[in-house]
Amino acid sequence: VLASALGGEDGASGGPGDEGAGGADGAGGHPVDGSGNLANGSRTSMLATAVVEAFLQVHEPAAARRSLLSLVAALRTNEELRAKTLAAGPGGAPVLARQDPLEWASAALRGRRLIWRHEALSAVKCPDGQMGTCPACGGRALVQCGRSGTGRAGRLSKQWAHYRCQEETCGKDTHIKEG
Repeated sequence: VLASALGGEDGASGGPGDEGAGGADGAGGHPVDGSGNLANGSRTSMLATAVVEAFLQVHEPAAARRSLLSLVAALRTNEELRAKTLAAGPGGAPVLARQDPLEWASAALRGRRLIWRHEALSAVKCPDGQMGTCPACGGRALVQCGRSGTGRAGRLSKQWAHYRCQEETCGKDTHIKEG
């Protein structure tokens, strides 16, 4: 499965001339290119073996399986990751095994995750003030309290409370003066 994800989206591991074991250039199932080197299919299978071994060395077997499944999905969707993995070859497998799977996401998915993170943080913003009970509906309301009148009028000052209801059904602003 990993070799097919490394080989491309269609599951074929090679390019032109890669007909598999029964191909014209195939010797024992490993196609040979014009220079006598093993073609892309054998390189991807060697890379896949190295990646699996590296994941098993770094992680417990169950965690390695989950990480490998995540890697296969990422390799199928992220062209940049696939190209980097193929370019690094089997020597890059230990580095890949130690990476956080969130780093395997495509640029578009990373952008969406950033937007989701900002939306979530803005949704859980701390309210400005203390919470109280809305006098209109009995739901949650932000309360601001104060005293009006200063100086000479301070002896005759009046206290006030301003309620801003947080319930979607109410949403009223109520101002109450006391004394």
